[in-house]
Amino acid sequence: MTIGEALKWGIKKLTGSGVDPVRGRSPQGDRSTAFGGAASNGVDSPALDAEVILAHVLGVPRAELYIHPLTTLLPAEAATYKILIKRRFKREPVAYITGHKEFYGMDFIVDKSTLIPRPETEMLVEEALKAVKARNTKTLCVVDVGTGSGCIIVSLTKILNQISRHKTLHFFATEISPQALKIAKLNAKRHSLADKIVFRKGYLLKPILSNLEKTVPQSRLLITANLPYLPTAEWRRAMEDVHYEPRQALDGGKDGLEYYRHLFEQLKSWRGIKKFANVAVLAEIDPHQVNEFTTLIKSFFSRASYQSKKIWPALIELRSRYYESQEALFVVDICSGVLYCR
Repeated sequence: MTIGEALKWGIKKLTGSGVDPVRGRSPQGDRSTAFGGAASNGVDSPALDAEVILAHVLGVPRAELYIHPLTTLLPAEAATYKILIKRRFKREPVAYITGHKEFYGMDFIVDKSTLIPRPETEMLVEEALKAVKARNTKTLCVVDVGTGSGCIIVSLTKILNQISRHKTLHFFATEISPQALKIAKLNAKRHSLADKIVFRKGYLLKPILSNLEKTVPQSRLLITANLPYLPTAEWRRAMEDVHYEPRQALDGGKDGLEYYRHLFEQLKSWRGIKKFANVAVLAEIDPHQVNEFTTLIKSFFSRASYQSKKIWPALIELRSRYYESQEALFVVDICSGVLYCR
């Protein structure tokens, strides 16, 4: 089997066994979406998935597959490729099959203990960077709660250490899952940031409150939170791919806001919050939860107000493919009582 033949075979399998991957038609002559969408019993992106999986098996960039299409696969490579294609046909996410996912231009290790990083969550990183640049302070503490694979905190740590050399920076990440925390630490290490981030096992802010209280008075605190926000009923109706991911990383309880409710409870009852000059929270939620989320924040921080902005259309499209909804991003400035929704 050559590389070209392997790609054709993989696309055919992922599209549906009755489809010709070259002509894009079934034997009955119906139009197929072999190179774009999905057949009724196939995956959404068969060509892309076949390329990524074959490149992973061969250990080469995807582009190289088309430079050397006549190269013959070793028997072991062909066997492994076929096994992985069958796993993808059963809707196992490609990121779990390869063990990697790109986020913010960086490669991250993932496994079934971690949520797969989403392209649209890069927007949270962008807003965090804007928030840091907008606040002129010498000391900044960044905390990522429910860090999962660590993609958010690792991305922020790498970038902020490059652009904020004159500032004193402290980075923290918490995670309740021991296995997910192990993956987050591995990702920090592979990006040479293991000594820059303090990882703690535990629920939301609790495991790092004592660390935060030791920081310089009048520091600024930035909390990033991509917590589970799918209502339980929606999680149960989610696509098959989603159910491969850890439920505790997706299911946000009856209204989807259970974890955010607990986060704000912890902030409200934490006496050490008074030592910070400013505390901001960046949170990802579903746009249908905007009103409920606003009410939730005001119940804890009565001075809060908010402004709603449209999300970039491309992000809406990406999100609709996964949950049939785009995310909303809230920036909650607790100390000055201002809430922004993007």
